[in-house]
Amino acid sequence: MNIVSVSKVVPYEGIPHAGGEYYLRHLETLVALGHSVTVLAPRDQRNIDAIRKYALAADVVLFGPPRRSFWGRGVDRLERELAPGRLPSSFLRSLANAPRVESALADADLLEVQWTEMASIINHLSCDLPPVILVAHDIIHQRESRKLTSLSRHQGVARLIQRFRVRSALRDELRAFGVVSCVLVFSAKDAQLARSLAPQVDVEVLQPPLGHFSHGSEVRARPREQRRNVVFVGAFGRPENIEGAEWLTERVWPLVRKEAPTAELSLVGSDPRGRIARLASSDRAIQVTGYVPDLEPFYSDADVAVVPLLRGAGVKFKTVDAILRGVPVVTTSVGAEGIGEELDELPFAVEDTVCGFARAIVTALGDPTPTVHRRALEAQYWALDKYGVDRFTSALSAILFRVSGRE
Repeated sequence: MNIVSVSKVVPYEGIPHAGGEYYLRHLETLVALGHSVTVLAPRDQRNIDAIRKYALAADVVLFGPPRRSFWGRGVDRLERELAPGRLPSSFLRSLANAPRVESALADADLLEVQWTEMASIINHLSCDLPPVILVAHDIIHQRESRKLTSLSRHQGVARLIQRFRVRSALRDELRAFGVVSCVLVFSAKDAQLARSLAPQVDVEVLQPPLGHFSHGSEVRARPREQRRNVVFVGAFGRPENIEGAEWLTERVWPLVRKEAPTAELSLVGSDPRGRIARLASSDRAIQVTGYVPDLEPFYSDADVAVVPLLRGAGVKFKTVDAILRGVPVVTTSVGAEGIGEELDELPFAVEDTVCGFARAIVTALGDPTPTVHRRALEAQYWALDKYGVDRFTSALSAILFRVSGRE
């Protein structure tokens, strides 16, 4: 099939966020299945730079205003701030005169859209469209609603703006669901949310191929005196990761250090800002790495992987990634959402209080029994089966052919 894939990013090996990593594996799967793929993405500096690193056998077409003034870029930023569920209008207007976009769509058997906000282009395309699949990486309305509940009543202006974002996100999300043939989500929880928003929509659960990120690592029990390394992996340009890192370092970590004085914490990920960037100089037990091209050394040295997220939506790939590598995991309920929904008991620790989270870390660091090791091994085997590449490939192929009418 000829597939046109609309994305907000041009992916490449080492892209510093989980959604981009998923999209790269998704494209690799499409190409491996023999499909011809054309990627449509916004013409911004991030994607212009990414093309130099892009090495997949798929065409890339950038759309959007070729040049934007300082004020134009400012308007785009304002629109993104107020309307998180759609592209800025300057990009949408550019589609009215985009011959390369129309040429790609003219030969397409299927149009897929990655990220719900990118579906806003559909109503601005003047050509006839093939069947459309939307891959909803998360439920935007839920994400924005959680941001609202995290604001205190004293933050009046911020709450007012966030209420507007919530209403805008819901409107645009419903619009997106209404113009596609099928919505793909990564968990049963998100499927239920999508169906509650738009009961008429065909919703499918597609487990992401996160097993691709596992390099055959095995769980290894270490001598008790060496069990001390804690790692939190995340893109620290994202507000929810910043908030989680601050909660971890300011409230949880002092309690951990009190019980485990030799414990060390690594904050691994791109774009550490503000207090996060300064943590390494203020506490010798905390390492802030910035972007790293390979996470394997950090997971190999980790005794515990933590996911201290207090808000957000969608399946947290960092949680599954740590499980796949055989590292014991301590996470909040937000970090565990959509993972292991079918299990009677989760094979990793879930704690939402400061004391509970700290206690779970200390237990994993200092447990001299095989309990932690066994739970991590069980979790790894379960995750390798559920998030395996073969299962993903089979499921995606079946959905593509069904929606395109080529069953």
